[in-house]
Amino acid sequence: MKRDWQAVIHTATIDTGTTKTASVNAATVNTFIHPTSTLDPSTPIPDTLNGRCPIKQAVLFIIKHTNAHNYFELFRIKKFQRMLQSNQKDIVGNLPRELSVKVLGFLRAPKTLARSALVNKAWYSAANDELIWKTLCHLRWSSKKNIEPQLHPRVDYTSLVPTLSVREIKEILKARKVDIRGLFDKSDLVKALLSSLPIHSPPQQGIQWSSHWKASFIIAELDAKRIILTKDELCNIEWEFRMKHWPEDVKSHAKFNTDYSYKSAMFQGEHSMKWRFYANDVQVEQYPALSISREKDWGVLMQNDMAIFHQPA
Repeated sequence: MKRDWQAVIHTATIDTGTTKTASVNAATVNTFIHPTSTLDPSTPIPDTLNGRCPIKQAVLFIIKHTNAHNYFELFRIKKFQRMLQSNQKDIVGNLPRELSVKVLGFLRAPKTLARSALVNKAWYSAANDELIWKTLCHLRWSSKKNIEPQLHPRVDYTSLVPTLSVREIKEILKARKVDIRGLFDKSDLVKALLSSLPIHSPPQQGIQWSSHWKASFIIAELDAKRIILTKDELCNIEWEFRMKHWPEDVKSHAKFNTDYSYKSAMFQGEHSMKWRFYANDVQVEQYPALSISREKDWGVLMQNDMAIFHQPA
C-alpha cells in the first residue's frame, strides 16, 4: 500500500550524526545540489539542524545557502526551492535521482527508509539505493564482532545474480570459504554461489531482494541472533574464560581445535581435553554443557554453572 508522501516527509527526520547531539557543519551538506556548488563554511547552522530535523526543512536550508556558479545552476536551485515550498508536489520524487538519494541518505533509521520506499516508484528506487544501504551497513557494523565490511555471505543471492560483479561473487565465495581455484567463467562462479549457502542461514525462500547491501543489512541483523555455531566458527575464536568463582578481573585463555581437542592456559604443558557439540551446545569432557548466547556487540558468549567463555574485545 502506498503511503502519502506528505505524511512521510513531515514525520521522517534526518539523522545528521551518530548521536542526537551531533552537530551539523558545512561539510555535511557541501555539494548537495551540484558537485561544483558549495555551502559557504561561514553560514551559521540553525539549532534545528543539530541532531535531528525534518527532511523538508533541511533540504530548504541546504538549497537556500548553496552557492550557484552559473545561471543554469541558479535557475535549477530556484526551481527546486519553489517546488519544496509548495505543498502540492512530491518533494523527493521530483528531484533528480542523485539528489533524492542524497536526501534519503541522511536517514539513519532502516525502518524509516523502508516506510519511505512505500510512497511510490521514485521513492522506492531511491530508498533502495546501494550507496545508502552500504553506508548504513558500515555504520552499524563498525562496532560489532563477527562481521566484515563486505556483502554478507549468508544472503541468498539467487534474485541478485544478474547485478553481481565477478569480483563481488569471488568475495562472497571467499567469505564462505569456497575454493574457487579453477573457476574462471562467471557461470561457474554463479553455480558455486548458488550451491554454497552456509548452513544455519536465515530462511529466505521466495524473497526477491532489491539491493545487495539492504539484503546484507537485514541478514546481518538476523544472523546476530543465531546461537548455533559451526565448527569453524567455534575453532577460529581465541576465547577468554574465567571460572565464575574467580574475581571478574582474573581471566584465562582457551582454544577449541578442529581435531576436537581443547586446550586451556589453566593447565601446564601439553595437557588437553576433548570437546564435542551436544545438541546446540558445546561440552568439554564430562563437564556441564556450555549454552550459547549472543551479546549486544554480536559477540558469542558460552557459559554453564561453573565457567563463562566470551570473545575478547
